[in-house]
Amino acid sequence: MNAESPTDLWLATERLALRPFAPADAGALHRLINDFEVCRNLAGVPFPYPRPLADDWIAKSRQALAAGIAFHFAITAREGEHGLLGGVGLRLEDGGKRGRIGYWVARRFWGRGIGREAVERVLEWAFATFPLASIEATVAADNQASIALLRRLGFAHVGMGRQFFIARNAEPRVLHFERRRPSDGTALPLPSQAAEGRDEGGAPSPEGAPAPSPP
Repeated sequence: MNAESPTDLWLATERLALRPFAPADAGALHRLINDFEVCRNLAGVPFPYPRPLADDWIAKSRQALAAGIAFHFAITAREGEHGLLGGVGLRLEDGGKRGRIGYWVARRFWGRGIGREAVERVLEWAFATFPLASIEATVAADNQASIALLRRLGFAHVGMGRQFFIARNAEPRVLHFERRRPSDGTALPLPSQAAEGRDEGGAPSPEGAPAPSPP
């Protein structure tokens, strides 16, 4: 990937196009993320979500992309009139040996398998692109939709704890999940082969969504 051309990174699924966030997305990002039912599952996201934060976060996400340390994708439809549907992000950790993934989908698009399809495509891309031993995710214990999504995508529950969620102003119990690189060299299943279901309850981790701190 050319660090000077962050918009060159583009992933596709049967229904979706995943691309870096652009400054022009700020208005739609603010409109869709400024929803308590979405923010309550994103640890690093406040509610209400200030409009200037959308511009600031997009600028920082593009800086992180150019530096090759985090990859935040806008989820969009390949066809149809819908623009931004949500976001999915991967952060590299431990010198690129581990990754951390998170996602969010606008409430009006829940129940369509969009989160599952987007997360699965990024997992496939990440394991093919980087020498990752594992990819991790953290999800609030009451976020049953995202817990089910992670289990369907091959994540194993590896621990639990508590984490502060800005929008809730509380430290709910969280579950830690891990998806290890397949040891037999097999590829992840294609999005069309994954189980369907209501999986858009929010984001497993703050790294996949706008946050008040640098990505």
